[in-house]
Amino acid sequence: MPSSNYTIGGYHVPAGTILFVNAWSLHRDPILWDEPTSFKPERFESAGRVDACKYIPFGMGRRACPGDGLAKRVMILTLGSLIQCFELESVGENKIDMAEKTAVNMSKVEPLELMCRARPILDMLLSLSGHLHPLKQPIQRTLHSLSEKHGPIFPLKLSSRLAVELFLGGTHTSATSMEWALANLLNHPDVLKKAKAELDAQVGDRLIEESDFARLNYLQSIISENLRLCPVTPLIPPHMPSSDCTIGGYHVPAGTILFVNAWSLHRDPTLWDEPTSFKPERFESAGRVDACKFIPFGMGRRACPGDGLAKRVMILTLGSLIQCFELERVGENKIDMAEKTAVNMSKVEPLELMCRARPILDMLLSYVIKKYKIVKSLFDCHYYMYVFIFKI
Repeated sequence: MPSSNYTIGGYHVPAGTILFVNAWSLHRDPILWDEPTSFKPERFESAGRVDACKYIPFGMGRRACPGDGLAKRVMILTLGSLIQCFELESVGENKIDMAEKTAVNMSKVEPLELMCRARPILDMLLSLSGHLHPLKQPIQRTLHSLSEKHGPIFPLKLSSRLAVELFLGGTHTSATSMEWALANLLNHPDVLKKAKAELDAQVGDRLIEESDFARLNYLQSIISENLRLCPVTPLIPPHMPSSDCTIGGYHVPAGTILFVNAWSLHRDPTLWDEPTSFKPERFESAGRVDACKFIPFGMGRRACPGDGLAKRVMILTLGSLIQCFELERVGENKIDMAEKTAVNMSKVEPLELMCRARPILDMLLSYVIKKYKIVKSLFDCHYYMYVFIFKI
């Protein structure tokens, strides 16, 4: 939406005009693409750098998707691993139906069905997650107990070959982190009340935006404290030195697989005051936290490339939920914070809570009805607003 009058491609666009760019149509324009409806990856092999004005899967300019780099890396890793490990075939002789659903997001009408058969390479790989079931407690707790017995760095023989599965989608980890954050807030109503007061004072009667982040110090502290106590990936993906090195006085031979237990580090009483308590205030007064004691996204060159995007998504999502709903526990008992025994740290019991719309939600709904005129009833408007909030 331009804030002042513009001329784009010879067209006069008045201020306040809502512009939609049809990327689907642009990507199939016969003026721009040879055989535009054909699936031909070769066109990108020979094209070099593609003109950004004709290829915009993640948008363009300042409002482009900030997670495009992460998304591409995840897709390459995931698709490459599937092609490596399985022989993939369609079910039957007919081609797969490529019809699209009528929806904002472009998805298939018919869910994909395929046949997969393991390739020989899969037999050579040993999945770490496949050997977690004998553990009596989550792996980060087991390794923490071992470190207390054998020291901060100790050898752990898993197998002659090791493969760590990295099918870890960004949306899944963000959603899991939100579940932990809501559980922590519901178990600490005083923290929830303080966050609500900050949002009401700093944002007011509109929905939280990215430009508000700098003024929402307590909300950011809640996100950081949640990541400290409940890191979604408690074991940082393994590293392997290419040559001998010394770390913290320990000799590490080349080829050693190193695991860093972020969960244990974040609860170390020598680094944190009351390490097992949920206290967002520790991040309010701490300023910039020492990167060596707080590593929810890893550290160094191998750190998670999507950390900035993940934090923005979590702040927007959690802030919107606190703004728009009164959140309460189901019953008087505190929420069970037990963790599953898995590589990713998720709750044993899925979170259940009660939510009741706050007055601000009705003001936002009225704004939507008046400005966009996309709904015909208050029921429709509530539906669209709920979808918007939970799809951020």
